[in-house]
Amino acid sequence: MQDKAGQLSDSVQAKAGQLADSVQSTAGQLSDSVQSTAQQVGWQAQHQAQQVQSRFQQALRENPLALGAIALALGAAVGLAVPETQQEQHLMGPARDSLLDHAQDAAQDTVQKVQTVVQKAKTAAQEEATNQGLVDNTHDDDVSASHPSR
Repeated sequence: MQDKAGQLSDSVQAKAGQLADSVQSTAGQLSDSVQSTAQQVGWQAQHQAQQVQSRFQQALRENPLALGAIALALGAAVGLAVPETQQEQHLMGPARDSLLDHAQDAAQDTVQKVQTVVQKAKTAAQEEATNQGLVDNTHDDDVSASHPSR
């Protein structure tokens, strides 16, 4: 009886050792797989960022006025934020008001142009992300419906 108990104990220990080896091997394989996948995702994200940067630079090359428009809009915003003085009102009067109206119109036009450039860059980035399999494109219909210009 003791001999059978010893054999059973040895058998259980051997099976436990095999199971531990199997678990350790599977854990190692899983760790390698996770590490490899994480590395691939990192490379894809880096590639995507480079694509977005490239497309944004291309959009700026194709429409250099957008950069000037951004600078103009920022300058106009700063100029409009500075409070008007009595002496300025006295010296400039209606000319200042006319200039401000023109600046506001130019700033609005600039904002629209910049929004167009940004939307094109965003669309290009979304398309590239979809092409690379980095985003779920099941909601494209919702996005297209909210942006009829697509």
